Amino acid sequence: MSSNTPLRSVLPSTELKRYKEKIDMATEFQKSMYSTVRVIACFCLCLSLLSCTENTDNKNPFPVTEARTRVLEQDEKTYSIEEVKYQPSVPIQPDKIEARYDAPEYAAITLVKAMLRGDYELWANSWDEKSKTMREERDRKAGRDQKFWIDIWKKNTAGVSATLIEKAEYEEYVLVSYQLKNSAGKVTYYAPIVLKKTSTSEWKATNKLMGNPVAHNWPKPLPNKKWQDK
Repeated sequence: MSSNTPLRSVLPSTELKRYKEKIDMATEFQKSMYSTVRVIACFCLCLSLLSCTENTDNKNPFPVTEARTRVLEQDEKTYSIEEVKYQPSVPIQPDKIEARYDAPEYAAITLVKAMLRGDYELWANSWDEKSKTMREERDRKAGRDQKFWIDIWKKNTAGVSATLIEKAEYEEYVLVSYQLKNSAGKVTYYAPIVLKKTSTSEWKATNKLMGNPVAHNWPKPLPNKKWQDK
């Protein structure tokens, strides 16, 4: 049979039909396998992207400078931190009020946003349970209510812009500093927020470092103290 002889001229119609059906089945099978491979490849790619974007204890969700080790000496004891600066500093937009606690930076942003917006409930829920209970007990004894805090925030945050400046890791704690600037560009407030991961893997503000030299001297040390590069 010549290589150019059409199949229909040498095969009965029934066999030709079966032959075409086999060809069609093979083609459909190839298509289904190709689609399956594409789905698996996309699934693997998604998993890879998720693993790359997952917030971990050692990953920064915002660009930072290279980490440096700094030490503070006090009472014959050395306190060591790993410090980075956000580059650029991270602006806090009070109009976007999504509460997030999956990274120290997001927890700090949530807390500052609450103060900028006068949202007492959000602010209170941004603290760990022990710190929240302790503060509520102090407020009760001092006769302070929600309005007390909201009035303070309004007085000190009117017309200001807020940004995250730097971060320090100390033992199981993370300290994130933020500053407030008025319309003239003058810094009116500059302080750290101490955060710790809870048992539910959420980062919340805490007062557990109350009295610790790190919290009292970072980022700006007291006049008689000094951070040194290690």
